[in-house]
Amino acid sequence: MLMKCPNCGQTAMPWYKKAFLGTSRRVECQNCDIPVTVPPGATFIAGLPVLIVLVIGVLAGVDDTLALVLLGAAFAIPAQVIIVPLVLPD
Repeated sequence: MLMKCPNCGQTAMPWYKKAFLGTSRRVECQNCDIPVTVPPGATFIAGLPVLIVLVIGVLAGVDDTLALVLLGAAFAIPAQVIIVPLVLPD
């Protein structure tokens, strides 16, 4: 998992904080207190499962949109934690 601080190299935050970290939000590293964030391109890619599941579900005739969004989130949240790196803000 890419939860290492780009400044100090230690674990910057627990996984549940990184799971909901967006590009406009900064969180201080729990070791060196330097703010870190996530890059927008990687966050977009991690969120694609929500869109893909929603489109496939609508094309298949599924009426329960909330269930489709939750199913997509079940794939997107782990992708955010595992794939998206932490970076220093600009």
